Amino acid sequence: MQMPRAALIHSATYSHYTGTDRSGEKTYGAEQTLQFVRFEVSKQNALTSLGDQKNDRYTMFYDCENSLPAGITFSAGDKVTYGSEALEVRTANMYSAFSAHHWEIQLVGSSDAS
Repeated sequence: MQMPRAALIHSATYSHYTGTDRSGEKTYGAEQTLQFVRFEVSKQNALTSLGDQKNDRYTMFYDCENSLPAGITFSAGDKVTYGSEALEVRTANMYSAFSAHHWEIQLVGSSDAS
């Protein structure tokens, strides 16, 4: 069952991480406007078992039926801009029953994501 469109009240911009340039700066693909997504504040400050800092700012929900554009595949390192905040995808998990249902994307603040 998809997420109700009435709950998907936010929009953002999204760019797929493509790599780094010669000077080590992150590069991204074309910017796309995401519509009918949901952002929830997520305050997780903890160290992972590998010693990485988890400083999640938001969890973004993208519904595979109601969010636009359809068919986006999210991955770590991608850039999302919500309001005036540049964010980076830390983790992206797709949930499904019989087919793709929704994505839950953990976003961290990043000075590199600008």
